[in-house]
Amino acid sequence: PGRPFLYVYSSHAGTSTSYLSMFTVTGDVSDPTSGNLTISLGSQYNLHTDIPDVASNHNAGTLRFGTDKMLYVSLGDDATSCSAQDSTDLRGCILRLNVAGMPLSGSGPPTKSALVAAGNPYPGPTDNARLNYCGGLRNPFRFSVDRTTGDLFIADVGQNAFEEVDWVQHGHENFGWPF
Repeated sequence: PGRPFLYVYSSHAGTSTSYLSMFTVTGDVSDPTSGNLTISLGSQYNLHTDIPDVASNHNAGTLRFGTDKMLYVSLGDDATSCSAQDSTDLRGCILRLNVAGMPLSGSGPPTKSALVAAGNPYPGPTDNARLNYCGGLRNPFRFSVDRTTGDLFIADVGQNAFEEVDWVQHGHENFGWPF
């Protein structure tokens, strides 16, 4: 309630990028059953404006808060399969972001280093890698957070023959796509 925001992952018309944005929510935010909530679309703050989106498929886009209060974001391989093996590329991975320190106004985006969550498994060599929590995914279009353990369970779309459910316990897991 002290930081009431709605987070949205969207394609950006006319570009080859997707955006991750937050919008201010007002109203009775102390009551989760309240019908008195308003989302101010004029309050958009862009957290990311450079997520590749050159293909119309494999874009994923699920957002969940973990038990650690970090924002987890699934990104598909954007039909560029080998990018899923590159921790510096924002494709084929789950990001773990610290959004607690984002400003209450402005348009963004912040520096990527401002979003890096303490304890993320990749030390670099770039800020993209430092945002990465796990990789080697094709199209992690849905995932859930186990509220007891904090583990992630990812539904990753297979290629023609199978679907995959991946279990993330500690971060740093590589699920092997496309190999």
